[in-house]
Amino acid sequence: MDLATNIGLVLLGLVVGVVALIGILDIVRISPIKAVRALGDADPPAVTDPRFLETAELLSRINFQPGHQVELMICGDETYPCLWDDLRSAKQSITIQQ
Repeated sequence: MDLATNIGLVLLGLVVGVVALIGILDIVRISPIKAVRALGDADPPAVTDPRFLETAELLSRINFQPGHQVELMICGDETYPCLWDDLRSAKQSITIQQ
């Protein structure tokens, strides 16, 4: 084998290794948000706590606006029937973040 072939095989192996590593990390990753906590709090702030909204926005990278509604759905059995009902009854638009 010549030098160009060896370099090509090494680069191909490197690319395959990086793609495999990215795939493995994607498969084993877990939800990035496990709980909502304010800095220095032992327990997450209650929904009625003024810090709850700011903490949730910082952790989820979502800017909540007055009038928005948030629903937590754990599995497809909870998610899809509600989703289809909301889509059917929409008057202007629906924004969904999953």
